[in-house]
Amino acid sequence: MTQLKEISVKTQKLAPFLDDPALLKHLKWYDEVDSTNNLAKEAARRGAPDGTIIFADAQTAGRGRMGRSFFSPDSSGIYVTVLYRPEKNPLLPPFVTMAACVCTARAIAACCGEEPAIKWVNDLYLHGRKICGILTEAGANPGSHSLDYVVVGIGINLYPPEQGFPEDIRTIAGPVIHRPAPDPDLRLRVMAALTANLTGLSAATSPAPYIGDYRRLSMVTGKTVTLSGGEALTGTACGFTDEGHLMVRTADGETHTISSGEISLLIDRDHPSC
Repeated sequence: MTQLKEISVKTQKLAPFLDDPALLKHLKWYDEVDSTNNLAKEAARRGAPDGTIIFADAQTAGRGRMGRSFFSPDSSGIYVTVLYRPEKNPLLPPFVTMAACVCTARAIAACCGEEPAIKWVNDLYLHGRKICGILTEAGANPGSHSLDYVVVGIGINLYPPEQGFPEDIRTIAGPVIHRPAPDPDLRLRVMAALTANLTGLSAATSPAPYIGDYRRLSMVTGKTVTLSGGEALTGTACGFTDEGHLMVRTADGETHTISSGEISLLIDRDHPSC
């Protein structure tokens, strides 16, 4: 009971920053968890509803794509996972990661005054540093190929961590705000903006409200990229399909549409333009 009471008190801090306080109904905010995605998947298996949102001040086992860990120190970042039920909106899963990137970029821009760039498929960058990673995971209904749930986890480096970033990511990662907590309410405002944007995404039946910003904020369009984690190829990033899939034109003039994987940018390699 004590833990539930503490969680309720924490969530109420967001109420003044939400246009619709009813959004708190399915929101939980923890001091520390192993992973908000793990907690959301457990909640999904227990029957948690579409739109459930889980925040944590710290993660002890935060995860990114390709099995990597995600550095999640106490209170310098925002760590959140939202649960979607494809049964309620079967059109959402194909574009949910792309749209979640846009939702996150919009929340950061609205609250922090700086608009991040998007590195396909799921990272946000600011001033050349990675400030956010997004991990989408799904679970199928038992005995069926249909999806039971999709969870989208988002980790944002809002402030510089007290002890600095670990050595292995020190030249890659960066914070949104480069000075400690200039505005005591900023973290709450970003959390509230994320809550509103990610809740609204639940009802999206088309990528149309998101793909324009995804294309505009892309940091890879027109750049030479090398793709790994599946089909290995190098070419020019030509743009995106409406669902956010990457189109790459190779030296032989063929255009490939890539739905998943990882890219590195090779700015000074000579490959055909789109």
